[in-house]
Amino acid sequence: MDTVHGPWLDQPLAAAFLGFNLLPVDWMHPSRSASWDVDEACRAKLAACGALASADPRALRRHANTSLLNALGPEEAVVSGLRDPALPLFMTCEESFERLLVGCGLMLLGPSIRRIITREDLQALRTELTREELDFARESAGRRLPSDTGEGVAVSMGHVREQARGLGYQVLAIVAEHACLPVACRARLRLPSIPPAPHSELPLPLRDGASALAFARGVLQEVDPEWLSLFPAFP
Repeated sequence: MDTVHGPWLDQPLAAAFLGFNLLPVDWMHPSRSASWDVDEACRAKLAACGALASADPRALRRHANTSLLNALGPEEAVVSGLRDPALPLFMTCEESFERLLVGCGLMLLGPSIRRIITREDLQALRTELTREELDFARESAGRRLPSDTGEGVAVSMGHVREQARGLGYQVLAIVAEHACLPVACRARLRLPSIPPAPHSELPLPLRDGASALAFARGVLQEVDPEWLSLFPAFP
């Protein structure tokens, strides 16, 4: 691994970086971790037959992490440093990752949201989104959307948050597809096991890996600039 200058383990990103490399199960989307989430009785049976060292839930977690790491190919085994531009997106904590997903979607919905002017529809939006999220969609989209994305994505009233999160998953799925192999195999774990909706819902420019990456990093700069600042600069 790239140890940079100075005592590497004292770096602010050390714990998250080691966890991202060595504990992939801890970063899994719930739909992917279901096969490891067994009840106490099942863990006891596994321990009794020798499949687990003990019935402690941590033993199953260690077993799951070891199994996943052993299944990786040599080119996927280790993220060797912090310079992959997709890494900040997929190494974020759960709270920031959720904000990133929803933020990507709200950026794409922003032009359509700004066109909503009737009192009833505005009130409906306020019941679905927080004040901060609504302001984000109205004010930030113009700064981050590629200029050739047209009028954005039409809003599905009554399902705005779900729609925004789904769009965010689509963007990050494209980013993961184009990341380096060690990052990509771990990044996919943070996305649902069910394939995302067809990319056709995304504006054409964001179906390109480089554009999707730049867009997602721009959204992360909006929702968690302190986190992004810990990583090496990216053009």
